[in-house]
Amino acid sequence: MVAKQSTIVRESQKRAAELMEEVKRQSRPRRWPWQPKTIRDMLDERRADLVEQAMERSAQLAQAASEQRDLALAEARRQARPRRWPWQPPTAYDKLSVRRDRALSLATERASALSEAAQARRDQLMAEARRQARPRRWPWQPPTAYDKLSVQRDRALSLATERAHTLSEAAQAHASDLQGKLSAAVPVIQAQRDHLVAEARRQARPRRWPWQPPTAYDKLSVQRAHALGLASEQASILGERAHTLGEAAQAHASDLQGKLTAAVPVIQDRAAKASHRARKRAQAAADVVQQQLSAAPAHLSSAAESLRESAGSVATSARTAALAPVGAVRDQVSAGQHALSEGVHAGRRRVRRGLRVGRLLIWATLVGGILALLFAPRSGDETRRNIAGLWQNISRSLAPSAA
Repeated sequence: MVAKQSTIVRESQKRAAELMEEVKRQSRPRRWPWQPKTIRDMLDERRADLVEQAMERSAQLAQAASEQRDLALAEARRQARPRRWPWQPPTAYDKLSVRRDRALSLATERASALSEAAQARRDQLMAEARRQARPRRWPWQPPTAYDKLSVQRDRALSLATERAHTLSEAAQAHASDLQGKLSAAVPVIQAQRDHLVAEARRQARPRRWPWQPPTAYDKLSVQRAHALGLASEQASILGERAHTLGEAAQAHASDLQGKLTAAVPVIQDRAAKASHRARKRAQAAADVVQQQLSAAPAHLSSAAESLRESAGSVATSARTAALAPVGAVRDQVSAGQHALSEGVHAGRRRVRRGLRVGRLLIWATLVGGILALLFAPRSGDETRRNIAGLWQNISRSLAPSAA
């Protein structure tokens, strides 16, 4: 039994190995063309067929999509333009134009109706405002805003009058009360004033007896005596210092006198030398003055010549300075005339250029309008209808403003 089971196991393992080898072989492409095709070869051929069919289908779909796109674009262009002749079916542009015209007519009618309603409402409100701004004519009529405001104003005036009367009475009562309080406080204030005056007089005089409390006069007297004692002490100290300084000055003066007596011969010698040098310098100065006096005529003649030359140069410079403003003014006048003429010529050129540009714009506008009418994609009837509708809209919009 065990041997049979082992045989079965070996056979199953052998079959499993064969199956694995077959699976591996089928999962790889065949090596040579004469070998039988494996599953991998069949799958590759199927995939290649599917790819080729997909490419063909995608090319067909792309061609069909391009054709549909061209058709859609052509249809969109046709629908975006008005029909050329009335017997052609209307395009989307024609339908939108009809709707637009209808909407414009409805809008103009609605606007006119609204303007008429607004005008009527405004007139009604103005009439009501005028009626409310005037008092009612008869008592049985309903009161207007003017009547209500008059009643409120009269009521406010009466309340204000009553309030003012009450306030005046309260003010008078308060004033009388304050006057009574002041009249009662006057004697107290006078007594306090008399007491303060008497106290000030007592403090301004010395006390009469030693057992009385010291007054302000006594306190100031004590402070003055103390200050005088301190001043006398300071004066004595300063006198002692001055005596000491005088003695030192006398000693220093005697010392200086001895030094001066010793220096007198030296000073006399230096004075003699200084007088000798001064005499020599005076003699040299006299010689120099004599030489200058002898050379004075030559210097005077040269100075006169230089003065004459300087006077001539000054006259020339004065003449030049006097003529310079005249020349400058003449140059400025000529420059101003030249600039004025240039400005006039430039202004004329600008005016002529502006006229040429204006004529060119007018002609360009006319030619552009004519070309637009000639080469417009719309038909002549529709163009005339659009122009007529535009003119009617302009006339309707201008009619209320003119009225």
